[in-house]
Amino acid sequence: MIQEACKYCGQINMIDLDEEASEQERMEAAIMKCDCEDAKRYKNMKIRRKKAAGFFKAIEEDEQISSLLLKAIDIVALVEKAAAVDVKLSTGERYHIGLNSKGNLITGYKLTTEKKEES
Repeated sequence: MIQEACKYCGQINMIDLDEEASEQERMEAAIMKCDCEDAKRYKNMKIRRKKAAGFFKAIEEDEQISSLLLKAIDIVALVEKAAAVDVKLSTGERYHIGLNSKGNLITGYKLTTEKKEES
């Protein structure tokens, strides 16, 4: 058991980690243990992020594209000023990750078969 402060409010919590745990792991554990409003928002967003990641992993098999979509989810979920990210692939697939008015992550997938001609 070690002591670590919440990144948001500074409250010290006892967390069940080894002394060798990284600073990131310690900070994460302290946030997950804290009950301040910012920590609650962070915990809820982590749950939403995991659900959104599952949605994209179920429909996208390409490892590079999956990694790109997970990064897009992180941008929307964890960067306060980011409202949405849209990813359009050369194959015509479009992915949307955004926040609705309630602060919930919205994910979407669309396959378009547009035909364009360049002259």
